Amino acid sequence: MRHISMFVVAAFLGGCATTLDPNYAMQLESYRLTITSQQNVEIAKARAEEARYAAMATLGDRADPASRQMAILALALARGGDSSAKAINVNLPNAPESQEDRALKWAALFAGPVMSVAQGYFGYRLGVTQSNNTANSTIA
Repeated sequence: MRHISMFVVAAFLGGCATTLDPNYAMQLESYRLTITSQQNVEIAKARAEEARYAAMATLGDRADPASRQMAILALALARGGDSSAKAINVNLPNAPESQEDRALKWAALFAGPVMSVAQGYFGYRLGVTQSNNTANSTIA
């Protein structure tokens, strides 16, 4: 019984040891799906352009001379990207802020003024010590 309870406690503590925020994991999965969708849209647009060019080339090979000239002109003047699907910019979600990050921000906020005060104090003490040493050496 004791071994079973130790196993259950160990499993419980091991299961709680994750540091990944579930919300952040869902944001990353959403980001991955968005990028995959954009990639699929771009692939579909490229295939549509390829099919359009293949159709015009077939028309140019099998048609009469006037149709061939029109097919060549259409290929020369073709400008791709007429589809309405546009790629959108998607920002990678920010990692959640941990306690260490917050502590570092507070430490950075106070580090400058504390160092300035400490430098002033130790500079003052240095001056006092040098003055006392000068006074002691001139007396002797």
